Parts: sequence; structure tokens; C-alpha cells
Amino acid sequence: MIVERLVKRLAVLILSLGLAGFAAQSQSAEPQISYDEELLYWLRAEQINQRCGSLNYFESRLIDHAISDILIKSSIQEEAGYAVGRGEYSNIVEAQIALLALQRSLASLDVVTDPCSGPHPDVNFVRSVYVRQILYMLAIIRDADEISRREPIRTQIVQQLFGFASQLYGEQGETVWNQLMAEADAGGYDPEATWEKLHPVLTDTLWDLALGRKGYKFALKDAAKKTYQAVRADGSGAFPVTFHTARDWEMPVDNQQAVAAISSYGLDEDGRLVFAVVVEDPAEAPSELRAQMLVQDEPGFQAWGELDWRAGTLKFDGELMADDACPAMYCFRFDQTLSEALRFRRNAGSPLDYRYEIYIATPENFPADDSSISAFRKRYYADDFLIKD
Repeated sequence: MIVERLVKRLAVLILSLGLAGFAAQSQSAEPQISYDEELLYWLRAEQINQRCGSLNYFESRLIDHAISDILIKSSIQEEAGYAVGRGEYSNIVEAQIALLALQRSLASLDVVTDPCSGPHPDVNFVRSVYVRQILYMLAIIRDADEISRREPIRTQIVQQLFGFASQLYGEQGETVWNQLMAEADAGGYDPEATWEKLHPVLTDTLWDLALGRKGYKFALKDAAKKTYQAVRADGSGAFPVTFHTARDWEMPVDNQQAVAAISSYGLDEDGRLVFAVVVEDPAEAPSELRAQMLVQDEPGFQAWGELDWRAGTLKFDGELMADDACPAMYCFRFDQTLSEALRFRRNAGSPLDYRYEIYIATPENFPADDSSISAFRKRYYADDFLIKD
């Protein structure tokens, strides 16, 4: 039943993609252009996606990673060094951010009048790169039976990614797949290592599918800030929260067991922190969850490593939102007093002086025990965009 639901959702995703012209631009995985030119392709695709919301979340993340990789190979890296030398910026990172922002502005102007409907040449270009990369990784792990037995839900997503990528290639799909299988066999790559590289793509795809079951899409809102918004797939509105990227983790369901989960967080229009959570396998989703944010009360860089760290925290309980008001399986909204506590500590000194934990568990495992190993806590990072005045 789970597989059927996932396959149906994938069909909806594929039908919404605009496939025409993709195969013609997919002849080579390594375009013969400079890194500066390639960076503009990716930035234009990013900007058309930000304006139109045309791509899936996992594609938005792939584009973001590619821009980061190409950036350090482009002339921006050298230009940033010169700018710091001239005293225009205090450090390389600051210069890179400023120069990339300029390139983003130029890319945005390039596509500002491009239509949102139908295929887009820059989107086709970037897909010709990352879809081929995905297929190549799938070719490497295709016979890894141990992975399939260990992670059945993610293996189902692998099958769907294969269908997604193959359909984008159209009639060339079988030829490309045979070529990539031959290259993978000749390369001698480790399936386990490749599975780890593929893991983030699977996480992002699972998040796509989970929100899709509730009629939402996780659309790029601000590429520079890496923020997203859950918008209604039918265009009827959006969940009023600016979200950060989704992350996977292990959620405790009893004293001996945890389930694989994915979560994202952000602020609503009133400045309240909201956490959205999905369980990777819907069949394992608990009937009830509770949430609490633990905030280190007094500064101390090394306190996080202590077994009794939780005993020295302020505790804020999250309110479980109604199912029909939540784009994920569960949504927890915290009072503004939590945002104030985070803001106070961020502004009080070094960000390293304080640590924060988000604890989400079944009622039987709630609240968290005061004694705990730091490696088993889910650390929350008080990102600047959440807590600045």
C-alpha cells in the first residue's frame, strides 16, 4: 500500500516537470564551458525556480549544492581575494557572499521576463547534469541487496528516482542507462560509499513526497538565505512559515527503538518558531507526539558535553497544530517567549556559549531524561534569520 501511494505521487511529480527539450541537452555530463558560464546557468535555473516554484525540493537542493561547488572554481574565488586585498571586505567569505549576490542579481534580471510555463533552457541544462549524476549513482548501487534489506523505504525511493530520471531522457533512457551501467562496472566504485552520497537526495525526495500527500509543495522562497515555503500545489495559498532546509534524524518512540524522521523549522508571521515533522515510513508514524525545546540557561562552551546538560536548561513546550493546518505529518508551534530566549542568548555573547536541543518523542518517552549523552541529543542551531531583531 505504501509503495502504491508513493508511485502515484511520483507520477504527479513527473507530469508537472515540463520534459520537452531535456534529452537534446543531455548528450554530455560535462559541458564544455567555463566555470563562470556554468555558474550563470545554475544561477538562472535557481532564479527561475525561485520566481516560479517549478522544481521539486530535492532539485532545489541539488542546484544549491552545485552552485557552492562551482563557486570555488570560478573567477569569483580569485576576485574575492583581490577585493579583500584592496580593503573592500574584511575576509574572503564576506567577499564571496557579496560577489555571488551580484551574480544572482544579474541572473535574476536575465530570466525576469521568462514564462513560468513550459520547458526552460537553463533548467534543462542543469537537469542534464544532475539527473545523469543520479543515474550513475543508481547504476553503482543497483545490485546492492544488503542496502535494500537494510533500508527498504529508501530503496523504494531509489526506484522512483530511477523512473523520474529515465522518463526525463525519454527514448534515450535505455541507451543512457546501459552506458552508465558499463561505466559504473568499469569504475569499481563502492556501493556503500555511493549510497551515503545519495542519502541526502533520498531525504529531500522523501520530504517532497510527504508534503505532496498533504497537497503541498516545498517551494524555494529565498535562494541566498536557503529558505522555503510550503505552498498549496493547487495554488490556493501557503502555510505562513518561512522554513529552513529539511534534515533527517532518529526520533525516539520507546526506550529501545527510534524511527527515521525528517524535520524542518521556521518562523511564522508572529515570530513563533514552528517545527514540521514527517516519519519516513508512514506505517511507523506514532499516533501521538510531543515536542519540547531545551535552552541552555547559563553560558558555558563545554556544558553541552556534560551528562546533566538538560538539568541546566529552560524548557519550552510546543503546541501540536491541527492536522488540516499542517503541511507535514506533525507541526509544533512554540510561544514567542522561546524566540525571545533564543534572541537574548544569541545577542548576549558568542553563539558557542549556548546550546539548544529540540526533543520530539511519543508521550511514553516525554519529557526527556535529565541524564543523556550529547551524541543522542538532536541539537537545534539558532540560525540568524530566526532570531535577529
